[in-house]
Amino acid sequence: MIPENFWLQPANGFDEKSRGLDIKTIEKKEIELDVVFPSLYKELMQLQNGGGIRKCAFIEDGEEIGDFLQINFNNYRVNTFLDYLKLTKSDEDLKEMYNQFDFCYPKRLVTFADFHGHGCIFFDYGWLNKEKLNTPSIVIIVDDGDDFLHYQQTKRFHSFEKFIESLKEIQGDPINVLISSELDFETFINTIQKKWDTTFGLVDKNWDWFKNFSNSYNGIVPLFMDDKTIKEYIKVSNANKEEMRQWIEQEGRERQIKSTFSPNQFLSGTYQFQDNVEHNIVININRPWFPIKYAIENFMAELEKDSELKIKKKTIAYNV
Repeated sequence: MIPENFWLQPANGFDEKSRGLDIKTIEKKEIELDVVFPSLYKELMQLQNGGGIRKCAFIEDGEEIGDFLQINFNNYRVNTFLDYLKLTKSDEDLKEMYNQFDFCYPKRLVTFADFHGHGCIFFDYGWLNKEKLNTPSIVIIVDDGDDFLHYQQTKRFHSFEKFIESLKEIQGDPINVLISSELDFETFINTIQKKWDTTFGLVDKNWDWFKNFSNSYNGIVPLFMDDKTIKEYIKVSNANKEEMRQWIEQEGRERQIKSTFSPNQFLSGTYQFQDNVEHNIVININRPWFPIKYAIENFMAELEKDSELKIKKKTIAYNV
């Protein structure tokens, strides 16, 4: 099953290299490399030919991977680990590596993603096995370690599906609230400002990300710390209940959280959230120090009550 909103669609639009591939092109690469790619990988590459992915950090340690590589025939690409080694290693180096293992077939490691520019993520079709495997596991090899030739195998996953399941959004990223409103984006913004008696600031388009939108706004979202939020905060932070009670009495429950309001669609026609194209507004709410789930749910319930905003649907995209 393809994860929702897996790809970060290119903000400047798809071009001939980045748009999804047809299955025949993918099969042509399989024939060239003498492998069969996992079916989920082939489905993903039919949607988009590589690039950034939304969930790119490992659940267990939060370490971030890079982009998925493009399947490319016309331009140079490192297809296998042997290609990767030949960039920096001599034939003598390679002989040294082969001598360390009973079986060693670096061409059976097929690259599909970058790892910080200091390694790659591979489909492993049995590079240290006597027999070639039909179904690959996933291995990450970085160029800083003692396993062989100053390389190190840092992570391994039983399958491509398990690898994808192990990924989450980067901790600390804003939480995205997606809204489908009958109002256009500018009218929605103006209505919100009147409702909250506040003024949003137009985001400077000199910032690379925001030049891709018609307009985006910085604003303040009011969040209310209800009893569920407070209870969750006490649980996750091992806080003192009495101190928390006194703090709430002194500071109050409402919090003003910095946020950014943007259209879901870039000027180029691609989307921030391509699986939610019916949502025309994205609110990026900065992650505060307290658990935000219930506070956002209450915030959205309040917005939906306001008939002027004409909200038809909403989705809250938490980091998971």
